[in-house]
Amino acid sequence: MGDDTKLEDDIHEAEEKLFALLKKEGKSGRHPALFLRDVRDAQES
Repeated sequence: MGDDTKLEDDIHEAEEKLFALLKKEGKSGRHPALFLRDVRDAQES
């Protein structure tokens, strides 16, 4: 049970970091969808 809680905490933390990056990228004029595509491509390689 403790592992599930840790995993949920890790996921939540990763989501917060992702949203912060999206917000930052959005301010630079780059569309968030392009940023997400780059992230996905980087994960696959």
